[in-house]
Amino acid sequence: MAIYTVAKHKITKDGRKYFYKFQFDNKQYKSKLFKTKAEATKEEKNHIKKLKHKENNKQPKEELNEIHEMTFKELYDEFFIYKQDKVKQTTLYSYRMRIPHFSLLFNIPIKELNTDDYLKWRSYIIKQELGIRTLNWLMKLLKELLNYAYKWHDINNRHLYNRLENFVDADALPEEMKFYTIDEFKKFVSVIDDLKYICIFELFFYCGIRRGELLGLKWKNVDLEENVIHIKDNIVIPHNGKDTYLLTSPKNRPSIRTIPIPKILSEHLTQYKQEVKKFNRRKFRVNWFVSGSSTPLPPRTLAERKNKYEKLSGVKHIRIHDFRHSCASLLINNGANVLIVAKYLGHAKLEETLNTYSHLYDNKLKEITNIIDNLDI
Repeated sequence: MAIYTVAKHKITKDGRKYFYKFQFDNKQYKSKLFKTKAEATKEEKNHIKKLKHKENNKQPKEELNEIHEMTFKELYDEFFIYKQDKVKQTTLYSYRMRIPHFSLLFNIPIKELNTDDYLKWRSYIIKQELGIRTLNWLMKLLKELLNYAYKWHDINNRHLYNRLENFVDADALPEEMKFYTIDEFKKFVSVIDDLKYICIFELFFYCGIRRGELLGLKWKNVDLEENVIHIKDNIVIPHNGKDTYLLTSPKNRPSIRTIPIPKILSEHLTQYKQEVKKFNRRKFRVNWFVSGSSTPLPPRTLAERKNKYEKLSGVKHIRIHDFRHSCASLLINNGANVLIVAKYLGHAKLEETLNTYSHLYDNKLKEITNIIDNLDI
């Protein structure tokens, strides 16, 4: 049993390149082409099952469900291959790096996975001192794996699936959202003596872009004639100690967007671009990163600079991501429509904007009665 790929020139227009071939009862069998290795593997198994059943139709049907008892680890490996052309590289990276968290389930046949196995795994994973977001990411992945087993191998674990529950931190208090007001930001930026970092933090504050979007921003996507920036790239920094960074697409489709920039930021970016060109006359390329050069600025340097400017200016400590909240607060408090805020920030759903910033709209409720009171009624 093996899966093969055709030569590059034989790959079909819709990307089909995988096939299987095997010998059974002194006969050679070769399949059509498939888009993914997982599809070819599944069809190969089904083909062999049918041939075996035909050879001995007295064989109990239950024994034909699987050639062997697929373990959790084997399912995970097959799932990873299946997802390679369906999810972003960053998601695949997460699948690869977090598989050790499922080690307790590795050798258990998927068919035999039961509630006791799940509860033992849940107790084990809680002791790893992972954050709630990571725990629930793992829970979501476990559900995906069980769905995959049902879809591709007819292994029904619905009795277990229905018992899976998200992790909850009962002692967690709602985290207060921190952000800079316009006056606080002016105080913060006033101590910066490097035009590069003035541009960087103004991009954060006035445009509300994510850290990865800022690091991935290239000069070719900065239009200083139209005064807009095009968010098309995202930088992810792996934590494996090997890769320096991954250049990917933004978080989701709405995150690929065009953002108008204020006059002050446009002026600073124009000046900074001139400086970069001046000191790199022969090397400068438009595909250079605004935050760095041919490579993006290291996130650690970005955090160190932020902390430095906070201390020098005397403003409160906030995270890099809180500049995004600061931008949203600035827009909402100055009358921006929630739909505009959602589009500006690149949120996938309007609910995300409302759930995150609904408290900022509380003060706007009084305006409703003012509108009614001003009506001629």
